[in-house]
Amino acid sequence: MEYLQLGDVRIPRVVIGTWSWGEGLIGGGGIFGNKTDKVLLREVFVSAMRNGFTLYDTAEIYSDGESERIIGELTEYYNGKVELEKGRRQKVQISTKFMALPFRDSKKQLVSSIEGSLERTKQSSIDIFWLHVPRNYQTLIRELIPYLKSNKIRNVGLSNFNLTQIKDAKRMLEDEGIHLAGVQMHFSLLYQDCLENGLLEWCKDNNIAFFAYMVMEQGALSGKYTKDNLMPKNSLRGKTYNKSLEKIEPLLEFMKKLSEKYEVPQSQIPVVWALEKGAVPIVGVTKQQHVYELTKALDIHMDKEDIWELEKLSSTIQVHKRGFWESKLDGKVM
Repeated sequence: MEYLQLGDVRIPRVVIGTWSWGEGLIGGGGIFGNKTDKVLLREVFVSAMRNGFTLYDTAEIYSDGESERIIGELTEYYNGKVELEKGRRQKVQISTKFMALPFRDSKKQLVSSIEGSLERTKQSSIDIFWLHVPRNYQTLIRELIPYLKSNKIRNVGLSNFNLTQIKDAKRMLEDEGIHLAGVQMHFSLLYQDCLENGLLEWCKDNNIAFFAYMVMEQGALSGKYTKDNLMPKNSLRGKTYNKSLEKIEPLLEFMKKLSEKYEVPQSQIPVVWALEKGAVPIVGVTKQQHVYELTKALDIHMDKEDIWELEKLSSTIQVHKRGFWESKLDGKVM
């Protein structure tokens, strides 16, 4: 496993995404159209931990806290019932988020959100705490300062912010002696905005880790789904991607060739690409097979020519899926 240092926290270069853990509207049921088997997730969780995937990305809004609760239950199971060789047990790490919504009193809800996330995930501290969207971010950052200074929150990050907002938040944190640890954005072969406008490079220049979510575009780039094998039709991802799967086929065919060349599962080509660009990919897993496939992404480096061909082909495919929660980023970073 490759690692990245965030302050005093060492995290794996690939993060396990848990958006689909739980059956709520904003989770496995409504977004992905699947039903999570908590018993099977036990083996997924243990397998991931044994392979060094110790950081779990979640949010209080995912299935109304169910994703966090599942992580907490799995943490207790892992810590209390799983037999491991001496020295092999690793600490579960948590990356979670607070979403400031228009109908919430953000200031009051932030505190209850932090305490609720700690309780649900069975943790004494949060390794990375994200502001999920920029609404009321200046007030929220001021409210976060005591948690950061007490180490109840060990790192802070910003998700779905534009560069102007990121710079402002970074300055506010630095005034308190706190480093902005990460930026988390939608980033994939089909959604390269942060590459094109320079935000990814800006993060590198400022020692801010860049976390990439939806690297596989909710499965559209996994190789599993085609025009003849659609995503669940009543799910949000099905409604978003099914009509575009035929357009994506040339990219999937090239990814298949690369998977044969590098001897990795086709589903890992988008992950390898994100790693090659310097991002920290967040990858959803619901089966042990997914964990096994994910381990393979860390074993290879892609030739520059293949990366160039991937990006060239991706740019010709007119499929650009911005989430309903995302704002258009501001212009190119100078």
